[in-house]
Amino acid sequence: MLPFNHKIIAWLCVLGLIALIILYAIELGHIGNTIGYLNLIWKSILISIFIGVLLGRQFQGKGEELVDKIRIWSACILLPAFFAPLLGSLTNRNLSDHISESKTFEFIEEKAFVSSAYGLQKRPDGCYLFVFYDGKIERFKRKECHYLALKRGEEISLTIKKGLWGYEVVLP
Repeated sequence: MLPFNHKIIAWLCVLGLIALIILYAIELGHIGNTIGYLNLIWKSILISIFIGVLLGRQFQGKGEELVDKIRIWSACILLPAFFAPLLGSLTNRNLSDHISESKTFEFIEEKAFVSSAYGLQKRPDGCYLFVFYDGKIERFKRKECHYLALKRGEEISLTIKKGLWGYEVVLP
């Protein structure tokens, strides 16, 4: 049976993990509106694995049996790798000292979507905006449709902010 102090620490860890998962769900919308987000995600994961290996080497002596050492290595590598994209996106977006600016994009199309589980909702929940930028097609999720009347190839202006790690984020 665990002492009372250990139970409090265990509950705090569980609540912290739940809070991280909720924060991840909220941040997913912002990750998708980051230009080059796949690169940001992979770099975050690789850096976290490197840090996890360093932590695993530091703490491997704490395990007495092989099972304990496997748990330590798993915790040191897998947990940071799982939450690294969240940390990368949050820090890129929130810790940036760059100011917002307006940039021109080449419009491709805008598609309304409905995210109702049963299809009963008649009004769209938002739009996917497809644009051509820097030689690539980018997709951004927007709360409202603004460009349905535009034709392919027309220029539109979107507000972006350069993040801490250099990845641009399209603002709502």
